[in-house]
Amino acid sequence: MSEILIFGGTTEGRFLTEFCENSGIEVWVSVVSDYGKDLLSESSRIHVTKRAMDRDEMAAFMREKKIRLAVDATHPYAREVSENIRAACAMENVELIRCLREDGERPDNVFWVSDAEEAADFLQKKEGKILVTTGSRELDKFCVLPDFRERVYVRVLPSSEVLARCEKLGIPGSHIYAAQGPFSEAANRILLEETGASWLVTKNSGQAGGFREKLLAADSAGVSVVVICRPSEDGIEWRKVCHYLEKYAACRETDPGKAEKTEKWPLEGSSDAQEEKPGNGKGYLSDIILAGIGMGNPKIMTREVQDAICSGDIIFGARRMLESAECVLDGRNTFGKPQMIETYLPDEIVQKLGELKGNGIRAVVLYSGDTGFYSGFGGLSRRLREQKIPFRVMPGISGISYFSARLGVSWQDAAVYSAHGRNLNAEEIREEKKKKIFILAGGKNGVCKLCRALVSVGLGDSMISVGERLSYPDERIRTGRVREFTGGNFSDLSLVLIEKEE
Repeated sequence: MSEILIFGGTTEGRFLTEFCENSGIEVWVSVVSDYGKDLLSESSRIHVTKRAMDRDEMAAFMREKKIRLAVDATHPYAREVSENIRAACAMENVELIRCLREDGERPDNVFWVSDAEEAADFLQKKEGKILVTTGSRELDKFCVLPDFRERVYVRVLPSSEVLARCEKLGIPGSHIYAAQGPFSEAANRILLEETGASWLVTKNSGQAGGFREKLLAADSAGVSVVVICRPSEDGIEWRKVCHYLEKYAACRETDPGKAEKTEKWPLEGSSDAQEEKPGNGKGYLSDIILAGIGMGNPKIMTREVQDAICSGDIIFGARRMLESAECVLDGRNTFGKPQMIETYLPDEIVQKLGELKGNGIRAVVLYSGDTGFYSGFGGLSRRLREQKIPFRVMPGISGISYFSARLGVSWQDAAVYSAHGRNLNAEEIREEKKKKIFILAGGKNGVCKLCRALVSVGLGDSMISVGERLSYPDERIRTGRVREFTGGNFSDLSLVLIEKEE
């Protein structure tokens, strides 16, 4: 049974739960509403408990389930809940990580207040209708306004409990908009215009809560904004929590009886953190991954690599690799997307890694196909070893593996050559003893040039299959004699199979 407990009910909590499911990490997840539970998928690894708990009940649950690590991924404004979690962990000697939401923008042209009560006091002195988007728990603060039934509109979650609370407060049904966010800029503007609001009240809910979209909508609609400041607290953002959970689970799997922290998984910023300081002594990243993305289509990218991209803080790669990564991120609907740096040159990547001080950051370097097959992996891995920078490798589906499958042939008895960015001696192909020969073509040594060279050494009657833009929607595979392919147009991304006659 799991010894990890995630207090969720937020976007971050859902993302952490999905990460644990995909990474094979067994966890308990605590939520307080049916809505929060419905957003999660229970499985053999994900156990969900739905109930509101006070400090003592949290401590009893931790004791009953033998929890040793808790993650507080509750809402950044749920201060009382976080205080209860902290107290319960202290009572049961459970390690606690606070998952922080990425901070939103702090523009100058808005009114900042400390809490909902201050926001209501401020608006009592102003005129115009008000759209409150801070949730249902503090709506009572705005109901003290003398004319709140005419002035105040609210956007809340679409749950019976929340709607009942609004009704009990006396908010008219025509002033209640029940919907699940986050919302786009357009959706926010439509609601502002429909309500005729002059004021928008929001929390600094960060990117996960659609804070920027609210600000943009208010600006375009000419609506003033009142922002309730976020409580100050210590913690780490959700990607670093993912890294930490990975290290914790790996350590526990290696030594299940070990209860105390070890140097394998210290919490970033803790006094016992003992990250290796390689090379010149700078604090390097805690996780560097060199990954093969396969042929390029995200549909055939391994799940391991997809997870690495979604939990990465910074992604390196050529433009085509980064475009594939963007597709993965868009498909997962992740928030707080990683920084993308378009480069594949080892020296540039190592230099950039050296500039990133601090621990807990995950960097992912993407390569086409498989890392071990004619990729830039070799050059970067050598440089990293020279600098004594640790890294991990995640393989991808190679072009030859994919092309062979599409042709219905094996490649275990084939020779492999590359003419991509390098000169290829056609006589070597003629003298090659193996009858099946795969050649990576493209660029200046394209298919036509290759075939003309093969014809010149007497291989014009050999069979050839050419695969272009393999795995993409416009994939094309053609087969014929070598002499038939000495002219025409071919993609820079081409793979060739030569089958010499006996």
